[in-house]
Amino acid sequence: MKRIPSVAAMFFIGWCAASAEAGNDPEHYTAEALNADLDQLYETLKIAHADLFIEVSEAAYDAEHARIREQLDRRMARDEVLALFQQFVAFGRVAHARIEEAAAAFERYREAGGAYLPLSVRIREGRAFVDAYRGSVLQPGDEILAIDEMQLPALLRAMRRHQSADTDYLAHTMLEWQFPRLLWQLFPERKTFRARFRRDGEVLEATLPTLTRAQSSEIAESRPADDRLELSWTEREFRLIDDSLGYLRPGPFYNVKGDALWDNAKFVAFIDDAFGQLIEKRVPALVIDIRDNPGGDVSFSDPMIAWFADKPFGFSSHFEVRVSQPAIEANAKRLASGNDNDTSKRYAREYATREAGETFRLEMPRVEPREGERYPGDVYVLVNRRSFSNATTAAALVQDHDFATVIGEETADLATTLGAMEDFTLDNTGIVVGFPKAMIVRASGDERRRGVVPDIAIETPLIETADDPVLTKAIAIIEQRSEPSAWRTGEN
Repeated sequence: MKRIPSVAAMFFIGWCAASAEAGNDPEHYTAEALNADLDQLYETLKIAHADLFIEVSEAAYDAEHARIREQLDRRMARDEVLALFQQFVAFGRVAHARIEEAAAAFERYREAGGAYLPLSVRIREGRAFVDAYRGSVLQPGDEILAIDEMQLPALLRAMRRHQSADTDYLAHTMLEWQFPRLLWQLFPERKTFRARFRRDGEVLEATLPTLTRAQSSEIAESRPADDRLELSWTEREFRLIDDSLGYLRPGPFYNVKGDALWDNAKFVAFIDDAFGQLIEKRVPALVIDIRDNPGGDVSFSDPMIAWFADKPFGFSSHFEVRVSQPAIEANAKRLASGNDNDTSKRYAREYATREAGETFRLEMPRVEPREGERYPGDVYVLVNRRSFSNATTAAALVQDHDFATVIGEETADLATTLGAMEDFTLDNTGIVVGFPKAMIVRASGDERRRGVVPDIAIETPLIETADDPVLTKAIAIIEQRSEPSAWRTGEN
């Protein structure tokens, strides 16, 4: 089953074409058309979403529908509509219900030379600290207390309204890189922002100018390289740290460039070579680093896990799918386009025998351990809050099946989640709305909606330096737990 990076809209932003009804131009819509689309949006979510009211009551959602409807009282531009409709979808607090084009609107604005505040942050327990700023005032580690008289807690709540996320931890993790976009949505066309911040115990204030993308890039290029850790989300790396420990950074579980997106041949060859070296050199322990990993597809991660699995495995204990006409139509469209994978075919067979509103359990095939030689050493999987989608699933899988020890920071993405996204299109605006059609429960059967909690926690510093303190700590932990000359017994 394909699991497109669930939270990483930064990698797969949907650029959706508008379709206008009579009386509308492609960029503006009448109040009548917008109210009709909002009603269609809500009614379709009610019938298609796996569990629309899992986090909020229907009465609360009705009130939100009325609140948004009151604002659709005039002719409106597309980007304004996208922001309002995304707020409505995000109200349900489910990451896999979202309007991708709402994020793409910010990219269009920047491409057109629009100015924004080039500020990224790190959020810890409701407090925001400067991660990077393309200006001369703020420094990494400064704590943001307020922007334009809006106190930080109120600002985060306002941003949260635009962000589809199941938990505050997930929302805040996503806000870390989306801070400029959400500031722009809250305060469009601003020239400056007034910020209050704390540095070394002293509270300071400053005016922060907005910059265009070109201006921001020029500033970045003029500065010397700093001593900051930059974890690539695209690179694949294998090396031996020493005779007792191997390091594998598999990269995303899909192809970033070159080969077809889901062609796993080169990835599997890379993984096979890595494990072949580990076995040849009898390296007793391996750390698999999936920090800052956007996820992907199990056809990539399963062959990796099969190298050290000692029994059949699967990523879920059960997979409950809700039948709806939008889901049926989306699946049929996928099959008609030539994407005739086995999962889509199985959906089609189930849909043909069921009524809308029913749920059914989709039985996912078990994956066998690799035939022949397998890696018998101790495996550690290193995660952080930005291990998303299939990276989260893989970490949960190896933890639940006791194939490996998970170390690092709790993932923000959920191990048990509402997912298996489909989409439908609103009649008047042509806005495409994504929704989850299934409840996917992690292999252990734990239905709590939270991330993968590491077996061994390693705190991630607010500012990570180039010497990679988390990996350094992980190596020290592994060396303490493993005998350097040990070679775990087991079938090869």
